[in-house]
Order: sequence, then structure tokens, then C-alpha cells
Amino acid sequence: MTLRKLYRQVAAQLRQAGVEEANHDAASLVCFCFQITREALLAHGDAEADAARIEQVWAYARRRAGGEPLQYILGQWEFMGMSFSIGEGVLIPRDDTEVLVRRCESFFRSNGLEQVKIADLCAGSGTVSIGIQSLLPKAQITAVELSDTAYRYLQKNVRRNGMQGIQTVQGDIFDCWHSFPAACLDAVVSNPPYIATKELDGLQREISWEPTMALDGGADGLRFYRAIAQHWANRVKPGGLIAVEIGEEQAAQVAELFSHVGVQNIGVDRDIQGLDRVVWGTAGK
Repeated sequence: MTLRKLYRQVAAQLRQAGVEEANHDAASLVCFCFQITREALLAHGDAEADAARIEQVWAYARRRAGGEPLQYILGQWEFMGMSFSIGEGVLIPRDDTEVLVRRCESFFRSNGLEQVKIADLCAGSGTVSIGIQSLLPKAQITAVELSDTAYRYLQKNVRRNGMQGIQTVQGDIFDCWHSFPAACLDAVVSNPPYIATKELDGLQREISWEPTMALDGGADGLRFYRAIAQHWANRVKPGGLIAVEIGEEQAAQVAELFSHVGVQNIGVDRDIQGLDRVVWGTAGK
């Protein structure tokens, strides 16, 4: 069987199973198992495929057809041009999170600051921390994550990407704020769980594979934002940055929570689809 024929058969099976991006995922599986690029698949699709690797492709294809996310099957995913180890038990990196990273970069660059101290709350696999330090290499970042599984991925990805300025802390953001003196940070950033509990059962099947702990934002989806406003905003120096990723309909509510604790200059950044994605502001005096 040729590589091209294998790709077409896998794509057909995934399509029949209801996978939305069947062609993309089929190509990803074939390229991963044969350790080739998509360009090579296109250019050398008539090459005969090794039987053992064909079986591996089909084994992965069956998992994908069953709804398991492609990222978990591959065990890795890219974010901002960097490779992250990913697996069951940790939130999958999404391109939308780059909006949060870029807000942090632009805030400090516009203020001429480089040697800054940042806390990344609910750090997960480390995408926010690692993304920020890739752009602000002199930043000192404390990445806080509670989940045992996610924390292991966080540590692994910090090492994998050679980020010397990131300190990992396993802790609960509802409690470990006590360890940070008032006004000791230049920024607090977070991509916290923000889906309302009642909405979890209605998520698409791929998202349902991701850990509930990383998705469940409480009864109204705002539980973590309240904690950030109440306990973490005053850990930031006056004029410092507070920025959080949000669900697309949460901007007004999160902005109000922040305003009530004295956060100033509140703004909202949108993602590439034009949806509200990040609420940010500056700490008051």
C-alpha cells in the first residue's frame, strides 16, 4: 500500500466516524508514524508504506475515530512554534491562548520593562509561562498548578523548552496566594477553568476527554476569576498587569469583578475570530 492510499483510507474512516477535520487528522497520523513532513507526504505519496507502521497508523486511527483528541494520541502539540508534551490529564494547548501571551509581552515592552516577576495561575502544561518567557527572556515566572498530572507535564515542558526563568509550584490558587507578599509581582496572568458546571455535559466529545478539573469554572464559570480578583490582584504592584483568558461571553462579568477590587484601565482583547478572549487591566494603588 502506498502512503497516499493509506492516507485516503484513514481519512475516509475518520470522516465516517464524524471527525470534523478528517483530512487534517489523517495526514497528521500518517506523518507522525512515518516520521515525515506533510510536504514529503505530498511529494512522495506513491512510496510503498512499511507494514508495521501501517498497523500503527490504523491503531491510532481507531482511537481518533472513537473521539480521543489527536493531541493526546500524538503525545505532543505545538504552541507558538514550540513543542509541548501533552496527554490525558492536562488541557490541550489552543492557539487562542496566544492572545494572552501577546498582551503580556506588549504591556511590558510598551513600558520598557524586561526583568519582571510574573505569576501564571492554573498553569497547566505551561503554555502561557513558556510562551511569555520565549518573548520576554529576562522575566522571572512562577507557574502555579494544582493537578498532579498537569504539574508533571508543566515541569517536563519547562525542561523541554529550556526555560531557565520559570519556577514551578504545585499549589491551589485559592490558598497559595498567602505565600506571595502584597505588591510583589509585576503581573498575574491566568487561563483558568471557565466553563459553567452545567455546561460540561454538552461539550463536544473531544473536549470531554480533557480533565474536568481544567474546565469546570463552578456554577457560573466565574469561580476562579473571583479568586484572582479577591486574592491575587493586590499581589500586583500598582500599575502592574492583571490579565486572564475568558470564555467568549464572560468579558463584562470578569471586567466588573476586576473593577470592584480597584483594577484600572480595563480592556478586552479579541482572538482571530473576533471573539472576546482576554480581559486585562492594571492594579490600582
